[in-house]
Amino acid sequence: MNLPFSFALRYFFSRKSLNAVNVVSAISAVSIAVVAFALIIVLSIYNGYEKIILDQTSDLDPDLSVERIDGKPLKTDLALKSTISSIPEIVAFTPILKENALIKCGQDQVTAQLIGVGSSFDHVASLKNSVWQGSFNLKEELHGDTVYSYNVGSKLLASLPEAAKVSSEIDVYIPKRVGLINPILPASAFSSGSGHIASIILTGQPNYDANMIIPIEQMRDLMQYDDDIAGSLALKIKSGTDIEQVKKKLLKLLNSSKDEYKVLNRLEQHPDISYIVSLEKWMTFLILIFVLLLALFNVVSSLSMLMIEKKPDISILRALGMPDKMISRIFLTEGTMVSSIGTIIGLLIGLAVVITQENYSWLGNPNAPIPEYPMLFNYWDLIISFAVVILMGILAAYYPVNLFVRKNK
Repeated sequence: MNLPFSFALRYFFSRKSLNAVNVVSAISAVSIAVVAFALIIVLSIYNGYEKIILDQTSDLDPDLSVERIDGKPLKTDLALKSTISSIPEIVAFTPILKENALIKCGQDQVTAQLIGVGSSFDHVASLKNSVWQGSFNLKEELHGDTVYSYNVGSKLLASLPEAAKVSSEIDVYIPKRVGLINPILPASAFSSGSGHIASIILTGQPNYDANMIIPIEQMRDLMQYDDDIAGSLALKIKSGTDIEQVKKKLLKLLNSSKDEYKVLNRLEQHPDISYIVSLEKWMTFLILIFVLLLALFNVVSSLSMLMIEKKPDISILRALGMPDKMISRIFLTEGTMVSSIGTIIGLLIGLAVVITQENYSWLGNPNAPIPEYPMLFNYWDLIISFAVVILMGILAAYYPVNLFVRKNK
């Protein structure tokens, strides 16, 4: 057995002549356990809220979205489609193209975002819970002509009183991307199109309820794009599949020669939500680390008292030829043991609370909007919490131990 560890173990379990050393050591371990418990609980709660927010994102959001890193439109050529189709976990995909436009119905007009989608959009998105009135449709044949259908968000519809019912005609105008503009005819600066309302969308998410979904073919005509241009590709992943694994596999295939594409999961498609949740989570983590610093002063106090009590032992060990570095390791190991025991106990209790809450929801407030406290365990949170607390415990013990050994040569 390692000699410094043997001495540290003996000192840890032996009775001290000063009972205060035992009391302060116990307080140190309990303080660290409380902070470790709080860390795993708080991080798990934020994971739970993140999952709730993710579940509340619209059913129209794809499982994964492929976009260019530079933000430019991408070309949905045969090579890109073949790469995506080569992954068996991807069951469907469709192009998406977005642009702001002027929307007019009768005398009412408002600006909103148009979302051009492909014909397989109903295979990628879950439309069952999103269509409030009417039937989702993109185009239909009428007397041999193609008639475009629009799917209008409920919030956008409220800004167009004259379009208050399904089948109303709507005109859209988008500034021309290329070509000459006649200053005498302002209308020449716009590409225009029209269609009738097929359905009203109600998702509870402003990025759909305040916008309008139209066929991507018409969207490309309005924006003067070729038939294979899209802003992104929306992907549907087979149910029960690990989306993050599919994301990594797809990124590797798409960027095998150069970093050109990025693949976003549902949370990454809402960077504002992701940023706010992550910021709050890690700011709370830092606050608890400051609390941990205060708890570690107890470790410093107990070590200082122990070293004063064991001063005769230190003299004997020096006389027997033990170097100062090894003597320092004895007390450094002692401090690490106190921190480790407190950390392990705190994390185990916290882990038990998180797992039972995750499975049985026994903590909560029935009168709150969310009756059960949301908790979701993440292995990385456990690893990071354990590593940070242990590392800070070692650093807290290092300075007083070395200072005491140097001054008592």
